[in-house]
Amino acid sequence: MTSDTEWPLQSGAGSTGFGATVWIVGAKGFLGRHIARRFGADGYRVIGIGRSEWDADQCRPWGVGAWSAAGIEPAALNSLFDQFGRPDLVVHAAGSASIRRSLDEPFADFFDTAASTAQILAFLCQRAQDTPLVLSSSAAVYGTHGPGPIPETCPLAPVSPYGSHKRYAEELCLLAAQRYGLRCAIIRFFSLYGPELRKQILWDIGRKLIGNPPVIQLFGSGEETRDFVYVEDAVELVSACAAAASCEPLVVNGGTGSATRVRDLASAVVRALGRRTKVQFSGVTRQGDPEHYCADTRRADALGFRCHWPLERGLAAWAAWFACDTGLTCR
Repeated sequence: MTSDTEWPLQSGAGSTGFGATVWIVGAKGFLGRHIARRFGADGYRVIGIGRSEWDADQCRPWGVGAWSAAGIEPAALNSLFDQFGRPDLVVHAAGSASIRRSLDEPFADFFDTAASTAQILAFLCQRAQDTPLVLSSSAAVYGTHGPGPIPETCPLAPVSPYGSHKRYAEELCLLAAQRYGLRCAIIRFFSLYGPELRKQILWDIGRKLIGNPPVIQLFGSGEETRDFVYVEDAVELVSACAAAASCEPLVVNGGTGSATRVRDLASAVVRALGRRTKVQFSGVTRQGDPEHYCADTRRADALGFRCHWPLERGLAAWAAWFACDTGLTCR
């Protein structure tokens, strides 16, 4: 049922979690693997949980000390508990992270996001009520919003199944905290990017640039704005929120507080990949894509969190990875 393998742990220079155990649900995914690497470097025993196999030589470099491919069914989680003991922290970073998929397969997206959260919460409330949970949510819970920073107190009005399912997951955390005193932290991430992300806007632009075409076309007008958050900053925020999780759940925006026009982002990606390609926009807005997103970061600021990866630096790191991953030659 489970596929578990454990290796000697590697402690990092700042072994703040040495001896503690963290379960990361979705550790094989983009955000999850970066979280695993950070906690592994900090000395945590990292137990990764997913639904597919992940060989030791692939997951160990990401700090994963044991891997379970049995998912989050009760029997699988109970087996992990019996084998490794009570986790000191659980991070739920699984889910589709795709508005498009949620529109095409809403029921599958519901189970991957809301139902999976319910299963994790049920396990914690039954066997590990002292274990805090950090939930990776999304700014999609806010729905349509005008220019300017969005505070966490903004009414939630998602415009896609993806956003609705993230909202349901948040509400389940609130209920678990109220009923069982479970400590939770909810991070509403804005537009995450970085190495290993093989989807969404940067990946789409990069793929279109392969072959060095004179012109590429993107959806929208180009005037849409997004708050782009480099994955290393996102991981830093997860660490800060894990320490601040509360039975009055902490809800924090995961953003930089800086809005970037999609037109400007596209031009920056073209430059970072050494191209001179012209970018055009179709004027077609896709369903579920709000026009503006920018985080109000005051709650994150109060935790002592600061972003250290401005967009130019993050894009340079992403471009170097993308060129290596795809065989693209930067000119």
